Amino acid sequence: MSTAAVTLPHRSAVRSLGWGIPALVILVALPWVAGEYQTILLAYGLVMGIAALGFNLLLGYTGLLSFGHSAYFGVGAYTVALMVKYLGATSMELFLAGAIVACVLVTALFGFGCVRYTRIFFGILTMALSQVLWSLAFKFFWVTGGTDGLRVPTPTLLGVVAGKGEKIAFLASAYYYYVLAIFVACVAVMWVIVNSPFGRALQAIRDNEVRPAFVGI
Repeated sequence: MSTAAVTLPHRSAVRSLGWGIPALVILVALPWVAGEYQTILLAYGLVMGIAALGFNLLLGYTGLLSFGHSAYFGVGAYTVALMVKYLGATSMELFLAGAIVACVLVTALFGFGCVRYTRIFFGILTMALSQVLWSLAFKFFWVTGGTDGLRVPTPTLLGVVAGKGEKIAFLASAYYYYVLAIFVACVAVMWVIVNSPFGRALQAIRDNEVRPAFVGI
């Protein structure tokens, strides 16, 4: 193995820490200097950032444009709402586990139909399948609530009853740090994926999909 092959990943890790640690310090300190409204907006932004990480893995590292990622976001949301409605669940950890399982099942179903297609064909298929889920959510209004949706109460975090007092203060403090912790964990997992042999294979497909096919990827 050459010296460059050893030092380049190390340099990449050092560079990532160089901008990641100051950004994390700013995010941790933000609730102490910003208003509650701005903090809540940032918490919602971090939620969208988690969704963007998955989209970036597919488009940025694999070169596949998907119009169906909103479907997974919706499946997770409706899974949580149905868990509240039919199971009476109130734990955020249960919500996350249920949403992940449901999204994995839907992703496996979508992947079965889309995995062998690329370029515009992949994009059109993902858009069509996401529209199917939207139609189901809209038509089965007695289950999904239709355009009115389903109400989800403030959950408990780590088994602790939270949000019983001032909801705005809860969202701007405990909930914000909870989302931030999950966001940091997702960023770390994504970094490991893109720097693994699997991640390198995805980047090879993005750069030249014919050549990886010839070597068996």
